[in-house]
Amino acid sequence: MRVRLTALLLGVATVLLGTGAAPQTTPGGAWRDDFLTLNRDRWVVSAGGTPFWVRGPLSGTWAPEHVQVQGGLLRLRLTVDARGGARAAELATRQVSGYGTYTARLRAAGPARSGSISAFFTYVDGSATELDVELPGDAPQALWTSVYRTVPIVRQRLTDTGRNLSTGFHTYAWEWTPQRVRFSVDGRVVHEVTDVVPTQAAHVMFNVWPSDSDFGGAWTPGERTMLVDWVSYEPLR
Repeated sequence: MRVRLTALLLGVATVLLGTGAAPQTTPGGAWRDDFLTLNRDRWVVSAGGTPFWVRGPLSGTWAPEHVQVQGGLLRLRLTVDARGGARAAELATRQVSGYGTYTARLRAAGPARSGSISAFFTYVDGSATELDVELPGDAPQALWTSVYRTVPIVRQRLTDTGRNLSTGFHTYAWEWTPQRVRFSVDGRVVHEVTDVVPTQAAHVMFNVWPSDSDFGGAWTPGERTMLVDWVSYEPLR
């Protein structure tokens, strides 16, 4: 079972505060991004800082040049050198979003190899709300889904999808209501939580980062890229 790193709080603070533009705290309406360009009015790109994943043999930072839009795809690149020096990629919405349906079509970081995590998630205020879809590089068929209502209060599930998620695009979604959070992949429900349901609107985020643990596997040098085709949010009616 994966263990949440409380140092994540510092990493997300870097995203939302690093540009000098305060994040918006009032939930917004429906939106969709097809990544024809990188919309700086919507997204804040992480830059610098000491991320939560810097520990043990890993060093490095968030590299804004590793977040690019090309050919209608958001490209998030992770590079790790032979000494464990990493440059990772992350971005978050300025606007928070509340109850509703969150959907993204993406490809986990490839080529798949041990020592990376690709993630699509929402986050705010020390995991007061955090809803995660996470794809470990050492097990490319695996899908971790998590619901946090603060760090100690969490429900998680590991799903074996039976396919290599780093070689093709798949549609990941969750429906968040006051009664439940329900995750699906390619339209198939894989996890539903009803006893731990957060309430606070949160920022939509994507990242790819290096690991050196039983979650994601031991670090390995090289380059890998996560691709996002589109992402959307539809408020609960």
